Amino acid sequence: MYCDAHIHLGQCAEIFGAQEIYAGLEKEEELMLCSCAHSSDDFAKQKAAAKILSEQRNAFVVESYGFHPQNPDLCDSEFMCELLETGQISAIGESGFDFFTPEFKSQKQQQILAWEFSVKKALEYGVPLIIHDRKALDILFSYTRELSSLRSVVFHSFAFGVREASSLLSRGINSYFSFGSGIFRGNKKNISCVAELPADRILFETDAPFQTQRGEKYSKACAIKNVYETAASIRKCSLQEIQYVTEKNFCSAYNISRA
Repeated sequence: MYCDAHIHLGQCAEIFGAQEIYAGLEKEEELMLCSCAHSSDDFAKQKAAAKILSEQRNAFVVESYGFHPQNPDLCDSEFMCELLETGQISAIGESGFDFFTPEFKSQKQQQILAWEFSVKKALEYGVPLIIHDRKALDILFSYTRELSSLRSVVFHSFAFGVREASSLLSRGINSYFSFGSGIFRGNKKNISCVAELPADRILFETDAPFQTQRGEKYSKACAIKNVYETAASIRKCSLQEIQYVTEKNFCSAYNISRA
């Protein structure tokens, strides 16, 4: 089984077609994935794609909705509350902070408002929170009390090192750290984290269609196989071992009961 802890099914369906999202993986291959949407239109596409994947592949889809820090607009806050109230989503995110460019950093106050709303709702509904954070880990640490009260926190495409991850765990935050193509593109921090963090805290993702390699316009979800194979090599274990561990981690992070 491959667990893709972070993907955008709505955009993938629009680009590749819903039936082709995981083209390149055997149809018999079991999948678990978490998909994030960031607008009502995006969510509708995500929901439709999730239905097709569930029907045509052996796929279990966790659906999430959030306010991306690159567009921290709370105009759809009522829509998100409706999704939570009706049980149409099982997680919130991705949400967080992105100060990677001056333009993004100029939206700091809007990002804080969107973030605090997301944390509040994750606490209220007892759902996992998926975090996007670039160049703003210090702000997250200032929310330790709130984060440590959450059911779980998934750090999508974790951009920091082993020390920072260990610090989050030591503060009582039920943290999971997700890694994607950075591990086979030579990202030293990603590789160190995959090698050294406790096995029960690691997840893998594609972030398709956005986690591109050189020469790619869009990334493909079938890259999850490459991510897993690279991770197994880094941790010096078999593919089957890492699949077993990350399935347990995925279920724990996203509060899934498997018979």
